[in-house]
Amino acid sequence: MKRLSFLLLALLPMLAFAEDIKRADGTLLKGTIVRAEPDGLIVQTDAGVEKVDFVFLATEVQKHFNYDAAKAQAYRASQVAARQQVVAQQVAQQAAAVRAQAEAVAEKQSQQPTPEEAARRIMVEKSVVFVTAEIAQGTTKGCRAILSVKNGRAAATMLEKDTRTTTSLGQGFIYGLEAASGDTWQGKVYPAGYYHYTNSFGEEDTIRAYTTTLEQAIAHGATGEGPTIPSMNPGSLRQLPGGLRGGTLLDK
Repeated sequence: MKRLSFLLLALLPMLAFAEDIKRADGTLLKGTIVRAEPDGLIVQTDAGVEKVDFVFLATEVQKHFNYDAAKAQAYRASQVAARQQVVAQQVAQQAAAVRAQAEAVAEKQSQQPTPEEAARRIMVEKSVVFVTAEIAQGTTKGCRAILSVKNGRAAATMLEKDTRTTTSLGQGFIYGLEAASGDTWQGKVYPAGYYHYTNSFGEEDTIRAYTTTLEQAIAHGATGEGPTIPSMNPGSLRQLPGGLRGGTLLDK
């Protein structure tokens, strides 16, 4: 009973408007008034929901709903303005999306290396060398160290000759390496130009610079040029971790 009473109360407003609506020409529109707006009525008919402007309805219907032509005109103008604002917002959103897509494409294209940059990257990648670094000084930018490379290999039998040799590369500065004075570090480095510093005598000095990553080397303007390392018979080179050869490039 409570549910039925609730449904009846909910239907009362609609039932109150369920009537024959008289048009200005005297004909009747059969339907249910859903709601009244300043410029007309929203009516539910057998054909669906439609809006009937007050100018097409009888005078008594207009008076019943307190129709005011000036208010109706202002209401229509506000509705048009609201629709225009929605359309403008949609156009702005679409334009913003198109701009964002165009910017993303442009950004992606700008990140693509030029043929010259791609060639330089290959040269820098080939310049990698595996070194042993005796750290002389650690700084916030990296470490100054004495660098050397190992070549050759140990004798596999008593009849073979031990061809292991060490070639010094002199002093070098390794960007991004964290270590303390007296430490020994081994790993691959990429030649990255030169490093300028003031020595213990207060004099300006220049040494070769290296990085531990390819990206750092390119950022420091590396061109693939590095220190001269004695060439050796590839068959006699000592194999090092990661496919590296002492004093040589990465195996490709």
